[in-house]
Amino acid sequence: MKQGIDKALYYERVSTTHEEQANSLENQRDMCEKYLKRHPEIQLAEPIDRYSEQISGKSDERPKYQEMMKRVERGDISYIIVKDIRRISRSSEVSAQLKNTAKKYGFKFILLSTGSVYDPNANDTRLMYGFESLLAEETVYRQSEYGRIAHHQKCENRRLNRNNVTFGYRWDDEKKDIVIDDDKVEIVRTLFDMYVFQDSGIQEIRKYLAVNDLHYSAKTVNKWLMESAYIGTFHINKMGSELGVGSGQKTKRFRNPKDEWVPVERPDLAIIDKEIFDLAQKIRESRQHYYEADKNGVSQGRFRGSHLFSAKVFCAECGYPYVHNYADRKQTIGIYKDSFSMRRKNALEKCENKDFYRIYEDDLKEIVVTAINGLVQNHTECFDLLLSVVEEVLMDENSYNKHLAAKEAELKKLSKKAEKTKAAYIEAPGSLKAALAEDYEKISNQIIDAKAEIEDIKGSLKDKEGIKEQLIKIKATIDSWRVIDKDMINRKMVEIFINRILIHSNGNIEVILNTGEIQNYSLPESSKKERNSEKGSFFDAEKDIQYEYGRGQYEESIRTLIEEILIKRNNEVKLLLFSYSYFQNDNCEKAKRKECNVFTYIGVLWAYIR
Repeated sequence: MKQGIDKALYYERVSTTHEEQANSLENQRDMCEKYLKRHPEIQLAEPIDRYSEQISGKSDERPKYQEMMKRVERGDISYIIVKDIRRISRSSEVSAQLKNTAKKYGFKFILLSTGSVYDPNANDTRLMYGFESLLAEETVYRQSEYGRIAHHQKCENRRLNRNNVTFGYRWDDEKKDIVIDDDKVEIVRTLFDMYVFQDSGIQEIRKYLAVNDLHYSAKTVNKWLMESAYIGTFHINKMGSELGVGSGQKTKRFRNPKDEWVPVERPDLAIIDKEIFDLAQKIRESRQHYYEADKNGVSQGRFRGSHLFSAKVFCAECGYPYVHNYADRKQTIGIYKDSFSMRRKNALEKCENKDFYRIYEDDLKEIVVTAINGLVQNHTECFDLLLSVVEEVLMDENSYNKHLAAKEAELKKLSKKAEKTKAAYIEAPGSLKAALAEDYEKISNQIIDAKAEIEDIKGSLKDKEGIKEQLIKIKATIDSWRVIDKDMINRKMVEIFINRILIHSNGNIEVILNTGEIQNYSLPESSKKERNSEKGSFFDAEKDIQYEYGRGQYEESIRTLIEEILIKRNNEVKLLLFSYSYFQNDNCEKAKRKECNVFTYIGVLWAYIR
């Protein structure tokens, strides 16, 4: 930049992606270009279209806004150019943060609507900035309320709008109504004809659409086959929302229960005969596989919670996950199949993994058992070390006393804070009483929780027998991990040890453990077509672990986290992975470097001692 030239950023925003708001973006940009021509002493540090977005300003959860704020942190920006202050924020909380950021990095705003420089931290504008922020936020709430009223009236009058347009229809701006799309209506009729009369599946229909340059997912095609709009029955009020305003807030959208949907009968918009539509529903239901869990406990029930290897098995060629299914009609033989054909965007694409696109669940169990046992048996010393640290923490009164003192100090601070809040409540004007009362209630609840934790710690100090029982249970848990058999494998254990499993097109399987180790397996040719329990697979573990901790550091880390779960009662501690290395003499002249790896699932221990 030339000397005397100020750097600026330009930000533009509209609330929605509707076509009618595109003109607003063009107008905002035109105003910016004209302003820069009149003020050559100001130049953009980034392209004029860099920070442009079509999203509500009620929150700071805006990608371009966040990107711009990070750019500001370099400290070389003098101005942010924007049409008006409401373009950049419609939340009092976000506006307050923006004001502090402007003060910290020394930038001001140029408002194109007035052509003026605006400093939210100046004495003559500070009060008005806060007032305008509150008004902008109130406008958001009122617009939301107006929208709810309009939606309620729409439901009462059973009136359709452009949001109810689905494939096969379009919105007519002149009629202000939904009309049949002549270019797509025959496609809709053809896909129902293929499904009902030609016995075509979802994938065949997707290929037909792809040939016509229409690329849709299997989920979308399946949704069309259930779309009652094609027989003239539209539904409104399918979706609901909960407004989110402020920093880090997002508007939550959710699907309403079917009994809350409002039907709108439009026989003039029917595309498919009802008889054909009903046949499609019967075929669709007959092809679905919603199984109950086997009474004998042989197999899992599909869509009944998380499967054993759910979100752990992936195709190494296409990257798509394998999903649970069954290899027999009785649903007793579990398999995992590559989901590429279901999820691909282009129905004509193919995955190179043709021979091992599915794998038996029992094969995966054997592979995982071998992988875990190989890891555990190589690190038995780590279990002994972990057990000794657990015992030391449980029996060390100093640890309990330390946390008891910290919790008592916290209770003292909370009590003082409660007294001050109560005194402020008595003296406060009416408008602040509600906020102070809410603060006092929060502090009171924190005091109750702190007192309960103090009593819990005191009880643990007195209950020596209880501590011994805890230790016995923990020892049993850790000992049970030393040798794992096929029957012990469950979902929790898979999450503890397994990061992911990659299936290659040549039958090789990579088991990536949560410790960072990679173990390789090879599926035999027989796995392509039939189940073979005697596979003769080979096992190889690649040693590429990075050891970051010394033994002392490792022991301290374990101690801290054991205290978290056993003394502080922190139930949020998840999977903990540690590696350590240390020097051990072993009666030799030179110290030998000994490397070990330890893993522990504190959540499992907590489940045993709660």
